[in-house]
Amino acid sequence: MKKILCCILVVMVLMTTFVIGANATSLDNSTNLEKELAEKFFDYCGGNDVDWDNPYLSTIDPRVRILEYTQADDIVFFSAVPRWIDPLCLEVTKVYGKWCVYCPMKNYPSEFGLYVKIGEDIYTIEDAWEKELVTDLTPVEGFSELITVTRIDATDPTTDKPTEPVVTEPQPTTPVLTTPTVETSENKKLKNPIKVTAQTKTVKAKKLKSKKQTVRALTITNAQGKVTATIVKNGTSKKILKKIKINKKGVITLKKGKYNKTTYKIKVKITANGNASYKPSTKTKTVKIKVK
Repeated sequence: MKKILCCILVVMVLMTTFVIGANATSLDNSTNLEKELAEKFFDYCGGNDVDWDNPYLSTIDPRVRILEYTQADDIVFFSAVPRWIDPLCLEVTKVYGKWCVYCPMKNYPSEFGLYVKIGEDIYTIEDAWEKELVTDLTPVEGFSELITVTRIDATDPTTDKPTEPVVTEPQPTTPVLTTPTVETSENKKLKNPIKVTAQTKTVKAKKLKSKKQTVRALTITNAQGKVTATIVKNGTSKKILKKIKINKKGVITLKKGKYNKTTYKIKVKITANGNASYKPSTKTKTVKIKVK
């Protein structure tokens, strides 16, 4: 009888150790994934190009915040915010296939603050859907208290009928007799709230000799519609004109090569094409690149 009791005790101890070990491993894996997401998201948002000596930014810690994350097959869905970019108090709603996504605040670079990690790369949910890297948003239904993801064709269990979409159409109003005026749809559009901030960036001539360098010298926020950025020849230092290129996010790439140690001026034109609600708008900014 004593032998049987001893055997049972040993089995219980082993099972407890196994469960605790499994939980610890799961916790470690979860923590490691969150750290990896934070590091990659920081790089993705251009955190290395931010002037962290700025008194306003120097107190920010952590610099990015991973709010929630979940994994489906090889795709990690996560919500996050770069804490040096303030969200706007502006509601955002979009339909992706069978799903409607809503967020009470407009974030950047994803308007919803929703991202995916596929392999070693990070994408906004908008880009991932457009490139057909993600075609199913089921994993993020009920995923976040802030971001609402609902099926448009979901069935109401009480009626067995499809639920109404979250996106609502404008309701008709009672007509009011007024003096007729000629007003085009273009006149009804709002001014594009795009904001562009230019910065001065520093790169080392030694690094440029062996490898191309990228700098985020422009911060583009609140843009409505597709954004394009182009370099304006008149106003850009001639010696650097053929050695640079810029993408739609305002990131400037300096090609590998020999550069004089001086300050170069680059004039950039940023255009937000507008949409059904906002007019197009163009901003022109001059950034400075110091090569030392």
